[in-house]
Amino acid sequence: MQAITLTPGGGFLLEATGSAIIVTAERLGEDHLLMKKTADDFMRREVEPRIAEIEEKHPGLLRELLRKAGEVGLLGHDIPEAYGGLGGDKMSSSLIFESMSRVGSWAVTFGAHTGIGTMPLVLFGNDE
Repeated sequence: MQAITLTPGGGFLLEATGSAIIVTAERLGEDHLLMKKTADDFMRREVEPRIAEIEEKHPGLLRELLRKAGEVGLLGHDIPEAYGGLGGDKMSSSLIFESMSRVGSWAVTFGAHTGIGTMPLVLFGNDE
């Protein structure tokens, strides 16, 4: 068994970080920016105007919003193209969820669908 070395307290701040590339907004590609804009527009147009209804648990609303998110490609981003998804990268996926997280109840619904609901099928499912 390999020993684990833990750095005490804030010691990690004093250690060399190496040459890893840190992604900042200036390094985002055109595809990333387009996906972020799509997600931001969806939030502004579809979710934010309905925050009160979401919080009041209006019947069928979250299902309706999930369907609309799917229509603009936000639900299938992490699904391989072979299964009808976009086959997107983790950076775009992070940007999408950053936008979706502006409304807590919606973020939980969106995250549960794309994470708990869909990803196990992608990772462990078969063609059937």
